[in-house]
Amino acid sequence: MLGGYRLGNGCSIAHGYAFSGMTELHDQSLPIVVNIGNFKYNGGFRFESTKIQQYADDYPDRFRLAPGDVLLVMTCQTAGGEILGISGRIPDDGRTYLHNQRLGKVVIHRPDDLNLGYLYYLFLSPAFNAHLVATASGAKILHTAPSRIESFTWNRPPLPVQRRIADILSAYDDLIENNTKRIKILEEMARSLYREWFVNFRFPGHEKVQLVESPIGKVPKGWTIRRIDEYGPVITGKTPSKADPSNFGSDIAFIKLPDMHGNVFCIKTSEMLSAKGAMTQSNKMLPSNAICVSCIGTAGIVCITSEPSHTNQQINSIVPAEPSAREYIFFIVQGLGDGLRALGANGATMVNVNKEKFASIKTLWPEPSVVHQFHQKAGPCFEQILKLQQVNARLVQTRDILLPRLISGDIDVSRLPAPRA
Repeated sequence: MLGGYRLGNGCSIAHGYAFSGMTELHDQSLPIVVNIGNFKYNGGFRFESTKIQQYADDYPDRFRLAPGDVLLVMTCQTAGGEILGISGRIPDDGRTYLHNQRLGKVVIHRPDDLNLGYLYYLFLSPAFNAHLVATASGAKILHTAPSRIESFTWNRPPLPVQRRIADILSAYDDLIENNTKRIKILEEMARSLYREWFVNFRFPGHEKVQLVESPIGKVPKGWTIRRIDEYGPVITGKTPSKADPSNFGSDIAFIKLPDMHGNVFCIKTSEMLSAKGAMTQSNKMLPSNAICVSCIGTAGIVCITSEPSHTNQQINSIVPAEPSAREYIFFIVQGLGDGLRALGANGATMVNVNKEKFASIKTLWPEPSVVHQFHQKAGPCFEQILKLQQVNARLVQTRDILLPRLISGDIDVSRLPAPRA
């Protein structure tokens, strides 16, 4: 290790541009303005599951990003500064990405000293985050700056070791990414079947079923309109008192909105309740396979519990009375997004769909035999998704254990094998 190396000796952190007049047109031809909300909390981007802002006007060319460019978060809206310095790499997907303000771009000036792939992981290390939090300005909202980022010092390993560290950690991320792609394919397979059966009404035996008028238009004869709470009990979560720290621990998953983003199943939560905390509101406990729907703030995010869990008050959950209806309920409530936002707006700045409003939403309920047949087809896709998410959770856990030890030099990288699928 080459001790006491100052980050700014080998690279600089460039400010972004203050874009204004951004749109949400979802136009593939328009560039994407990268925002703090597009970052994953453990590194990387989540463009597929977050709000995308685009820009249609002229802009300085130097703020156009290239595939592989590394950006850092320079503002964190929590006092703990958990995402300060979190890094993300611009994908090579044919889209154009723009460098927004409050994000720092890494520019290497000494390629003989620093490897960009290694720096990406250095920025995800606890030591780097601790430095930025300690030197940040602000109380409730923390800000860092290029000069503070560049002042970070650490024991820099030789360039070959940097490359090896980046290769090892990238191998984990590649496996995670491949599994994530498989999850998306499986989810889309099930969703396509849902559309075919329950939107286009081309379910098995549809030729023999007459379409009849209903409050939502023509539907197959025998199908009914049901309230959400007719699928099963609706449970609104609640946060135990934070005045008593013993309410929190490591016993029961406690689901909040960030835990739901981009996931079919909720596998890991950022916070857990103790058994005591869960017992303070035992009537809020959800079993596995409950359908959670965000109804306050960002409404319309849907995920399924993978274990007994609690949620906070932003989430209404359905406990299916018929287990084989899990996949149908998942897709039917996933399609409520715009309706939920309209229902909960009422002129307010924040969407709020309370339990009564949510439970009273009316949706189409097919013949039970058709729902069961759909479960037989879509259920195996969901079970495979669950397994892949669990594999990814283990890969993330292993990577996150290795990362600080590799960065600190505690592990001899020459003897460390790459992960296998």
